[in-house]
Amino acid sequence: MKNIGYVNLNPTCRNLKAIITTLPGKEHLAIIEVGDAIFPHDPEVVIVRAPYPHVILVYSRLSSWNIYGLIIANPPASVNRIVPVEECVSTDINKILRSAANLLRRRLRKSSTLIHVSCTCRGTNLSKSEVEKMIALKLKEDNLAIPVIRFRDAEYELKVEVLGEITVLSLLPKGMDNVKRIIQGKMRWKVMK
Repeated sequence: MKNIGYVNLNPTCRNLKAIITTLPGKEHLAIIEVGDAIFPHDPEVVIVRAPYPHVILVYSRLSSWNIYGLIIANPPASVNRIVPVEECVSTDINKILRSAANLLRRRLRKSSTLIHVSCTCRGTNLSKSEVEKMIALKLKEDNLAIPVIRFRDAEYELKVEVLGEITVLSLLPKGMDNVKRIIQGKMRWKVMK
């Protein structure tokens, strides 16, 4: 597969479709496993190791949800979490807040939806807790959703992934990014059949 790489020094929003966290030391294996899932559907896919530990980035012409589905259909053993890219903006708190509001306006049907905001900051001096707090206030002020503190109380999770100069946002049903939990759910479902 010619379109895989080891380090992308400057992550960009252009065609970024997924952020994947790997198990420790498994970035190279994850690149191969994810490539095997996507390459037959997009021979131009580019999968690179981010300049942050345990993170790979998927650039593709396919939609982010298509990428997610291809990976989850045969979950790689080396992958911990998958975040499909729904919004990608430069890392600026005002742009992040606008992007979060736009994403929820587009995706949610009712303002009574319980949302847990989860932020991971890499390569920036932004505070994870401050970003989460500011987004939660924005959602509440704009009457877009009901922010909740405890993950178990949420219906959806708003994932905010800061990668240096870019920030990715995605709205996921609770726990949908956790590959191990999805595998366990599939196995329970097969046993129940």
